[in-house]
Amino acid sequence: MSLGWPWGISQVICLIRNCLQSGEIGAPNIVTVTVPVGLEQLRSTVDEYGDAPYLLTVSDDGRPHPLSVRVRWENGDIELRGGTVSCANASIRPDVTLLWPATKRGGFCLIVDGTATVSGECISIRPAWAVLHESQGIA
Repeated sequence: MSLGWPWGISQVICLIRNCLQSGEIGAPNIVTVTVPVGLEQLRSTVDEYGDAPYLLTVSDDGRPHPLSVRVRWENGDIELRGGTVSCANASIRPDVTLLWPATKRGGFCLIVDGTATVSGECISIRPAWAVLHESQGIA
């Protein structure tokens, strides 16, 4: 592990996990670990997780609507092709979430909240917040 800054996200996660397991930090009843991802690090983190997250929008009745999508970066925004329902939801309620599931037990999922702009079938999301959250299941 490099001692210089900035450390990579995976190095920080390993450091936190090792400290929790050794009892150096935290309490015995800690179940999950959440690691904020700075927006300046988001693109490289997304690159590690790939281009196939789930888009979560909110339906008229308040229920979440998930859709598996492919994403790409365009001028600092995350762009994707949405379905009819996702585009309609994001047009009315532009606060959306992208979720990249963990790929192994104890791994971290990536959650990105942002504001969507819809043009036809294209949804462009301006990221506002991101976090790595330790998974409790198997991907």
